[in-house]
Amino acid sequence: MSKREHRAAQVFAGSMVVNLIHSILASLPAKAAARRALGERRFRGLYRAAYNASAVASYGLGALWFLRQPDRDLYRLRGPLALLARAAQAAGVLLVLDIVRVVGLLRISGLRPFFAMLAGRRVPPTSEGQGPPPDEPGMAAKGSFAFTRHPDAWPFFLIFWGWPRMTANRAALALSFTLYTLLGVRHEEARMRAVYGEDFARYQRAVPFLFPRAAPAELPDNRADHS
Repeated sequence: MSKREHRAAQVFAGSMVVNLIHSILASLPAKAAARRALGERRFRGLYRAAYNASAVASYGLGALWFLRQPDRDLYRLRGPLALLARAAQAAGVLLVLDIVRVVGLLRISGLRPFFAMLAGRRVPPTSEGQGPPPDEPGMAAKGSFAFTRHPDAWPFFLIFWGWPRMTANRAALALSFTLYTLLGVRHEEARMRAVYGEDFARYQRAVPFLFPRAAPAELPDNRADHS
């Protein structure tokens, strides 16, 4: 195995370790332990924001290390194929923006409950997953979440595999995030079922798991269930 090939293996292994740590921190047992240690109010106010801050820090440091590693080209797309690959990456960015629009930047970042805690107001519970909570009427079927239950998975596929110039390290990173995403959405669904019960089951029946449907789903109005 050459030095450059060994770097690709390190990229894959390192990425999977960091991803695994974040999955453990997102698990229900980890959250239950944090809730017992912090108390309900401080848990709601701090956990999501701290989780996201740790993700930004760890992935940021990982990106700096990644960019300094020796690499080699696997292939390079040109002409229309390169434009198509860039279009796929652009679609991934647009999906991220739509997810932020639907969920809300303060909610998805964890800053909404954090600011509420600092201000002494009631601290709202955070969503168990990356998407909008299905127990809020109509929230789960807005935007891209009406076409697939996990639109947040697609940016990883589109952006990481959409490089016109694919290198060994980029392919290793893309493969690790693909595996992590496919396993992670299963993990997220299990947590959502445990927390939201029938509300999430209703969403599951209406919206496909990963591959989007041609037309947006319309969920039954469940306001009466939460009045």
